[in-house]
Amino acid sequence: MTHRPKSAACELVYMYKPVKRKVLIPPFKPKNTP
Repeated sequence: MTHRPKSAACELVYMYKPVKRKVLIPPFKPKNTP
C-alpha cells in the first residue's frame, strides 16, 4: 500500500480488481469445471 493515499475504498478496489480478474475468472470458467 505505497500508492497515493486517496481513499480506503479506492485502494481496496485497486487491489481487489486485479485479484478478482486473475484469480476469480480463470477458476470460474466453464472449461475448468468438470
